Amino acid sequence: MDNLIASEHLEPTILVCPNFYYLGFTFADYQTNATLQTEYLDVDGYSAFFNAVRENFNAYLFPFIEANYRVSTARSKKAFGGLALGGTFALTMLFNSTQNFSSYAIMSPTPGPAAGDPIYNTTGLNDVGIFNGAGFYDNTFPAAREWEVALDKEEIGYLSHYPMNGAHQWSTWQQMLYVYLKDVLWEPTPYSSETNTRAIGTLPDY
Repeated sequence: MDNLIASEHLEPTILVCPNFYYLGFTFADYQTNATLQTEYLDVDGYSAFFNAVRENFNAYLFPFIEANYRVSTARSKKAFGGLALGGTFALTMLFNSTQNFSSYAIMSPTPGPAAGDPIYNTTGLNDVGIFNGAGFYDNTFPAAREWEVALDKEEIGYLSHYPMNGAHQWSTWQQMLYVYLKDVLWEPTPYSSETNTRAIGTLPDY
């Protein structure tokens, strides 16, 4: 990220990397089915847990950042993203915080809401930028693609990137993050075919 800023491919940006542990509660407090949890399919449990995390961040983390760092409070200058379970958290933020963030990077998430879910009536979904994807050999590849099918049915635009040789691993997310930071973040939202044209081919798939 520092190199992208230094090379003027990314405007000065502060990246905050929190986690959702040691907050006084755990996913076990919210899981609805142990089998679904083992298979990363407990959509309702993840939604409840990450909504609790969202409320915690709204109450403590975000106010702390804004009070102690020179950051913009404008929605158009704030983004949220995550990978793996963090990608699932980013989904929760997307459906509950469109008034706070303009762009969302959702990498290798667990299953998202199915088409027809009332959550797609969330105000502002058609105004934000959505960047989604996973590695081609990632165990979350089916979830990422199925969520895009749901977005298509709901007529919600998005941009995606799928590293061809990527698995559920850091190199996959590094490539996705590079594309997002260099060619997608801070572009006008919602993301369009023109945004897509600029992002495609930023990195070779190898």
